[in-house]
Amino acid sequence: MKAAVADRGDPIEAGAGGNPTATSAGPRSQRPALAILCAASLMIILDGTIVTVALPSIQRSLQFSSTSLTWVVNAHSAPRPG
Repeated sequence: MKAAVADRGDPIEAGAGGNPTATSAGPRSQRPALAILCAASLMIILDGTIVTVALPSIQRSLQFSSTSLTWVVNAHSAPRPG
């Protein structure tokens, strides 16, 4: 078996046909998935922030007590993952 040399000089074991056994799907294929996960996390954080900022307005317009506002926050955050 031939040994290929990586960019930093480390030998990589060669498989059948001379192809390296390391996966060819490197960090480049993981970037779109990471971007989607980061965007989803950002949207969840922003959504929670919007509800938190809107609580005084919700309390005034619907005449909610502070315990009712707790229900609003819990009902809003319960269906989301995380």
